Amino acid sequence: MMMLVLVACKVQHPISNANKTVKHYLFIGHCYSYQDPNNKLDPRIEQLNLQQYDQCWWGGDLLFYGIKGKRSLNYLNKTIDLKNSNTHWALGNHDTLGNNVHLLEKYTLQKSYYVQQEDGLTLMVLNNNIANDNCKERNAQYRLFQQVCDTLQSKYFVLLTHQLIWGKTEPNMPTAKYDNGAGYRWKASCSDPFHFEAAMYPYLIELQQKGTQVYVISGDAGQLNKEGLAYTTADGVTFLATGINHTAEVAFGRTGKSPDRALLFEHDLTTQQLHWRFDMLDSLPKK
Repeated sequence: MMMLVLVACKVQHPISNANKTVKHYLFIGHCYSYQDPNNKLDPRIEQLNLQQYDQCWWGGDLLFYGIKGKRSLNYLNKTIDLKNSNTHWALGNHDTLGNNVHLLEKYTLQKSYYVQQEDGLTLMVLNNNIANDNCKERNAQYRLFQQVCDTLQSKYFVLLTHQLIWGKTEPNMPTAKYDNGAGYRWKASCSDPFHFEAAMYPYLIELQQKGTQVYVISGDAGQLNKEGLAYTTADGVTFLATGINHTAEVAFGRTGKSPDRALLFEHDLTTQQLHWRFDMLDSLPKK
C-alpha cells in the first residue's frame, strides 16, 4: 500500500489482511444527528458493525455543529475508528463549521485531502469546503488531483467528495433531484477554469480512455430523494450519491421506517472486479 500526502500512517484496520481475496467497502454520507446538542452521529451509525468492512468511506456532514475540539475527534475515533488508515472522511460543510480542520489534520496526522493506493484501487479524498479565499490550499489540492491523474496506473479510481460538485457535467444529469445544496458551484482552484466540468472532468475522461474505471462518490444527499443516485456519462465515468436524513425527519414530525440508503462495494482481488449496490441502512449488520 502506498500513501501520498501523508505525514504519518494510521493504524491498520484489524479485518484487513494480505490473505483476503474479496474486500468490502462501505460509503455513508450526511449522517449527523440533526441539531443534537451532543453533536453526534445518527444513532444508527453508532450501532453498525463497521469492523466487517475493509474500508469505510464517509461522505461528510458527520457532525451537525462541526469539529468542537478534541472531544469531537475522540468521539469519532471511538465510533468510526477515525485514525485508521482505512477510514476516509470527505469533509462536509457542517463538519468544517468553526474552521477547525487543522485540529483534524493534527489528530489524524494527514491533510484533509489526500490519496491512498491499495489493491489496484486509487482513492482520492477531496475537501470541498476549503475557504474560497484560501487559494494556497485550494490550488494545492487541485495540483494533487492533476498529479494523481497524470501518473495513475490503477484499474479503479475513486474520487470521494461531499458536495455533488459534478452536477453540471452533462445537461441531463438528474442531480437537482438529489443534491442537498448547489454543489456544482464549487470551484476546484482559484484560477480559470474553476468548476468541475472544465477543471477536473477532462482528466477523468483521459483516465477512462487509458483503461481506468472512474467513480465519483458524493454524500451530500438524502434530503430530497432516498433512492441513491447512479449516473454514468457517455465517457464511462460513473457518479454515485447517497446520504441519510432520518434524524431531521423525526425532528419535523415525520415518523415511520426510514428508507435511508448506504452504498456498498465488493472488490474481488482475484478477478479485479469491483461491484457496487445501494442497500437500506437499517438492514446493515449491527454490533
